[in-house]
Amino acid sequence: MRTGRLLLMACCVAGAAFAETSPQETIKWVDGKFTIVTPDDCHCLKDTNGAGAGAGAWLGPHWGLEMDALRIRLQSHDGGLKALETEIQLAVLYDPFGLGTNWKPYLRLGAGAVQVQWPFSLGPDTTTRLINHGGLGFQAWWGDHGFASLELRSALIDTRASRRETQSLLGVGYRWGALSAPAAPAGDTRPPVLIEAIIPPVAPTAALEPIAPAVVPPPVAQPPVPVAPLQEASAPVAEPEPTAAKPLLIVLDDATLHFANSKAILSPGGVAAIHQVADSLKGYPGVYEIIVSGHTSSSGSRAYNLALSRQRAEAVLAILVQAGLPASSMHSEGKGPDQPIADNGTALGQARNRRVEIGIKSVAVQVRHTETQVQGSVVPPI
Repeated sequence: MRTGRLLLMACCVAGAAFAETSPQETIKWVDGKFTIVTPDDCHCLKDTNGAGAGAGAWLGPHWGLEMDALRIRLQSHDGGLKALETEIQLAVLYDPFGLGTNWKPYLRLGAGAVQVQWPFSLGPDTTTRLINHGGLGFQAWWGDHGFASLELRSALIDTRASRRETQSLLGVGYRWGALSAPAAPAGDTRPPVLIEAIIPPVAPTAALEPIAPAVVPPPVAQPPVPVAPLQEASAPVAEPEPTAAKPLLIVLDDATLHFANSKAILSPGGVAAIHQVADSLKGYPGVYEIIVSGHTSSSGSRAYNLALSRQRAEAVLAILVQAGLPASSMHSEGKGPDQPIADNGTALGQARNRRVEIGIKSVAVQVRHTETQVQGSVVPPI
């Protein structure tokens, strides 16, 4: 009866996890497992080992599912009795922190079927009964697809007489896919594609006083005097610079770019969003400089995040160049976790900190005017 209730609870939690997440927000894996088994309340058995395989998926930052099969050797203390125990179980995984990079700690609750051979079936023949377990573990990710896992489980096996065993498991496997950033809460009204922040412009230079024309004496009745040819004055007269257009800061967050987990690979939706930004910049007035800076959350080492943020900024810059913006007016830089805009202690804050900023800075253009001299007079510049 207790096992049936645990199995029903596991199914309900799994259904809630499926309802909370979408199929695109997954990391899937397959792995091989090695286990050491310690009988807790059956003194006739000695510590033993086994092996198996599993497959699972993280359905979002917090919830996951895994199904695995284990084959364990059972042996009495004197070595005279031997048998096999085969387990197949489905487990629900829960990561309370919602971490998306490098490693994921989790709790697990599972149930399934176990087949125990005689004589440890405590019956006349091999028996198949229910098994359930609870435990904890963590996954450590490396490279693009590799990962390792370490788990500790406490299992209850129902044969004619129930017994408990502790299982320590080490797994090594292959993963693929990526987790999307958590959805923004209902009260968050940020635009879904980009955020624009207007930076106050520098005050324009004070206007220069106009040059007063010299007084020309009235003509006198005398033979005409030849006029000297026009020549440029040696010193140019600087005029006030025109007011520059206001600089912009465009922020593309993780939910817009959808970078692959721990990579600088953009999703098709992210590429489309960058093309949209490029189209708007093509109509930006004047001469300007573009600075593309990448930012990450604080998860993982600082050196790793600095390299990842630089790679992501370079990826966005490459799309801007493909969209037709001049490469000579742009450069990229990686800021890593050094300039957060939200609390890294929450999953939502980490998602907001994973972003790429595109800064547009107007470049002042010097306009050179010259004044023209006529012998005996000065004509103001036109």
